[in-house]
Amino acid sequence: MMWLRLRSWLPELAIGIAGGFFFLRDLGTFPAAWADDSLFMIVAKRIATGHGYTLPVLTESWQHPFILGVGPTVLWPVALAVKALGFSVAAARVPMAIYLAAAAALTYGYTNRYVGRRDARWAAGLLVTLSAFVNTGKPVLGEIPALAFLLAGLMLFERVAESWKWACAVGALFGLAVVSKVSFGLVFPALGVAWIWMAVRREWDEVRDLAMIGISALAVFLAFGPFLGMGPGLLRDIGEYGLSGGGQVLNVLRAQPELLLRFPYVYFGVLFALAVIGMWSCRSEIAPAHAIIVWSFIFFNVVFFLNEHGWFRHLLPAHLLLLPFVPGGALRLLGRRFAGPVLFFFILAQSWWQLTYRGSSWIREGELAATEVQEHFAETAMVIEQPEVYVRLPENPHWLFLSDEMKTRDYAGFAGIPKTQAEHCLAVLRKIGDPDARAYGSRMKQVYGRYYLLLPEEDCVPAAR
Repeated sequence: MMWLRLRSWLPELAIGIAGGFFFLRDLGTFPAAWADDSLFMIVAKRIATGHGYTLPVLTESWQHPFILGVGPTVLWPVALAVKALGFSVAAARVPMAIYLAAAAALTYGYTNRYVGRRDARWAAGLLVTLSAFVNTGKPVLGEIPALAFLLAGLMLFERVAESWKWACAVGALFGLAVVSKVSFGLVFPALGVAWIWMAVRREWDEVRDLAMIGISALAVFLAFGPFLGMGPGLLRDIGEYGLSGGGQVLNVLRAQPELLLRFPYVYFGVLFALAVIGMWSCRSEIAPAHAIIVWSFIFFNVVFFLNEHGWFRHLLPAHLLLLPFVPGGALRLLGRRFAGPVLFFFILAQSWWQLTYRGSSWIREGELAATEVQEHFAETAMVIEQPEVYVRLPENPHWLFLSDEMKTRDYAGFAGIPKTQAEHCLAVLRKIGDPDARAYGSRMKQVYGRYYLLLPEEDCVPAAR
């Protein structure tokens, strides 16, 4: 009897082992730390070392910088890990591995509750082997923590009718999702669509509950607003969401429609079609307001992706929310004979893709450049523009940091800070590609790989401050 019980959980055990392997494998080196990941780690590291919730900007500190787009739900756990373990990229990513596990468990639980255990196994298998999920979740980024909070709220959604307290709890979780990643603020218009639909149908209890959810979510978001740098800068960034990719609606369709023929987007289209069928098949199990929120959120994320630069990371939240309904759609469309083999093939193909280090970079250039700076340039006064190098370095008064983003954020309140090398006359550590390298000539000194120390002009005179 005990063996039979254990055997019934073998698929879950296999999924857990596969997830744990992918979540923890090469935690500090794959994906290689990159600009956004490192920028967030810099802030978390400063929190852990007593410098506060700040980003260094040359000789100044920017408190609660709005350009991060992620909040304390991401940075505080990372700071705690750095405080406990000392800084390393692997230590900073330990909380992210926990968020990955939580998101996977919640996907399984959500699918099990609303669709069934068989589909929950398939959905979890499709999730933990997906490189976009793993490679976005391991770095210090906000998408996967936000997904975990969003799924937790959706898990509790059916209990909202029992008490106003459940409505507040769901709203709080949705609010924490937005705090984790500001672009998850698309949940607010999704709630608005559901509210309007219920109002048109005169379902006044649902209208009331949705209003409470929205108010609670907004209250939580505003409560954490100071940490997100709430102000004109953040509001301007939020206003640009969905239009900054060339400044046009449906920019991808206008400028690069051929992008949608790439394999990840074709695969998304296949899963989307299966999920539509799957959701329709289980429509009696999910309340209309719940379904409207999920599909509106998916729709708004697809539009956000199409309006932006065509990065799959912008499409990822929609992709992940489709997975609970994909197995049911495959079963309805392909039948029992073919649905299982097709889904198993998807899982195997995704596993191979992840095992062979596809979907992200493993190049150690930034790490090795930081080692060179530490060993050979400890007394060299310089401005480091590459977050993936600066985050790995110990404190040194000779090394200043100026994020590349700061050069274009003239509304950030640092107008008096020199933003060009001609103004501060210090050497600049910069990652330079081949075409740009020829423009600097003898002023360049290679540090490692594509990382160079760009010396100032000989007649450079520092600007008065």
